[in-house]
Amino acid sequence: MGRKPVANAEKKIFREIVVLSKINTVNKISTLDIASRMHLSETIIYSRFPTKKSLMKAAFTYCISELGNFSPFSFIVNNLSENESFETFRECLEAIKDHENEARYIIGYMQSEYFELQDLEDIDSLDVKKVEGTLDKIPLKQIEIAVKTYLNTLIYISLSSERDLDSVKYAYGLLPKIQL
Repeated sequence: MGRKPVANAEKKIFREIVVLSKINTVNKISTLDIASRMHLSETIIYSRFPTKKSLMKAAFTYCISELGNFSPFSFIVNNLSENESFETFRECLEAIKDHENEARYIIGYMQSEYFELQDLEDIDSLDVKKVEGTLDKIPLKQIEIAVKTYLNTLIYISLSSERDLDSVKYAYGLLPKIQL
């Protein structure tokens, strides 16, 4: 008699990875830890994800999808006005605030040994391929650094409890300076 299939196994595995990423860096999360915390065998995990790298990348993709309509680069590729750009930026901040643990995993994954720029390119909603198209004269490594820095900054700002939208607007020059 075999084990019963686990309903929504992948989603449950991803959620467990997100929880574990609060305790350890992404590099130190082990499939054995995931399996033991979920009362599964590692075989079940590896039957769905052939490598730890593919597992961590799938968790990254899952976390991005949990942010909803998260398109942090649309202001570049859609030639938005300043107000439209800020509105897009605000929507991204709100999505991150609503999914703090997933956002922290995204940061951790981008700092891990598993991250590659291709991982961002594979997620259509991020528009990274379109960003590269508008920046075709810039070396790929510089684009990778800029994309990682931008996403890290966006997530950091949204997770900083002492910041509010007016301070972000002011910092980006979207609010007039107060005359004393």
